[in-house]
Amino acid sequence: MNLNAQHLHHAYLCLGTIPDWQQKLRSFFDESVSGMSWIDYGYEKLGIDEVRELREVLSERTVGKFFIITAERFTTEAQQAFLKMLEEPAPNTHIFLIVPPQTFILETIFSRVVTLRSNDSASNAQLFPIKTFLFDSPSERLDAIESLVKGRDKDESLQAYEVHQFLDQLESALYAVFHKKPNAQFSEYFEAIRDARGWASQTSFPMKNVIEYVAMMLPEFGKK
Repeated sequence: MNLNAQHLHHAYLCLGTIPDWQQKLRSFFDESVSGMSWIDYGYEKLGIDEVRELREVLSERTVGKFFIITAERFTTEAQQAFLKMLEEPAPNTHIFLIVPPQTFILETIFSRVVTLRSNDSASNAQLFPIKTFLFDSPSERLDAIESLVKGRDKDESLQAYEVHQFLDQLESALYAVFHKKPNAQFSEYFEAIRDARGWASQTSFPMKNVIEYVAMMLPEFGKK
């Protein structure tokens, strides 16, 4: 868990199993943070009414507190209201929102929080071997995508959370590649990944098309 008690962001989005994250965060508070209390709020569905209640709580004198908010479901309307809490954070107050990894999250939420992912196998699963995907040709990447989709049952379609994980993994691998090629012009490729993230956050957008776009936009590195 990548948390520094001396340099904490005001808001974290924790993707993974809720009990696992609760245990990790409580251990972190007990071992690394002193003089601050933490408060739990748990919801089966975090809707707009619940977010309004949370905003009222955070508008009170809550300086020096950690808020652990868990939700099995997080509605789009509630996320839009939740943005207000992120845009106007209370001083020295930190929010940890824990949701399952398959939860649809607005891109505007992602842009205002630090995203933490669980280390469990489900959260770290790869759609493709990342290095292979990078060093394949565009046509080989498209063939791999087609094979992936055809190999799934109809009720196991490609999910947005899987695509977001894939894009995170791909971006990290791309940084590693260009670190070895400091003179390469690479900003357009990271912009393509950012565009893909935006489309993956739209429920009506086909997830297969998102990955196909990235497959075509990335350069041909050649076989490693």
